[in-house]
Amino acid sequence: MANINLFLEQSMQEFAKRADVATSLVTHYVKKIGYKDINHFRRTLLQAKVREEKIAPNELTFYVEKTNLLYFTSIEKTLRQLNIEALDKAISILKKTKVTFVYGLGTSRQIAQEMQNALLNIEFVSILANSIDDIVLYSQSYKYEDISVIIFSKNLDSPEFWFLLQAAEKFRFNLIIITQNYNIKATDNIAVVNFATVEQKNRRIALTSKINQMFIADIIVRKISNNKVWQPNELYEYFSQNWKAKKGNW
Repeated sequence: MANINLFLEQSMQEFAKRADVATSLVTHYVKKIGYKDINHFRRTLLQAKVREEKIAPNELTFYVEKTNLLYFTSIEKTLRQLNIEALDKAISILKKTKVTFVYGLGTSRQIAQEMQNALLNIEFVSILANSIDDIVLYSQSYKYEDISVIIFSKNLDSPEFWFLLQAAEKFRFNLIIITQNYNIKATDNIAVVNFATVEQKNRRIALTSKINQMFIADIIVRKISNNKVWQPNELYEYFSQNWKAKKGNW
């Protein structure tokens, strides 16, 4: 088990260096013993580690390993089926609109709040909607084509979400749906980005849907942020010189 821990904790380059072999040899061996790639091998090892150690469920290590396995497996599952064109469409919608409402219920509301904060940090006008009333009321001064609404929902099965979907189809405002529900179809003003989940025996705390929604949100924000041309104004320059630079000396 010690060797398994070593392999899981180190990068392939570090492991190869420690074993004094080329990384290509590690890759070749992994494929030779029947695995698609190094990530497939790592996931299998992690599953075996959790199973074979038979860690008592009341031990903290049990929850560390199980949560790690859920996150690792879930994100890898999402990556395998992630539609890059759908992601690109969502980004294009956000870049062309003047206001973005972010909406989620239950656990998804936490992700919506994180997304709204991230958009504010990259100078996007974004509003965390507590209800569909907020979206309708605060969008009054904008043209429909200048509005985007981001919905986070695992199943998209609440009346609120269906109302927004129907309203977007009727009034042509932009809608970005991040969901596991594959029955929702994209249109020219509706982008659908699907994520995968790993079923949990006890779902009182939704781990995999939460981490995958955050994963997709972070991809979108990072892509927009990296391509954005920053043009700080005089106030920012003054702030940098007279506050940030001196703050550590106070």
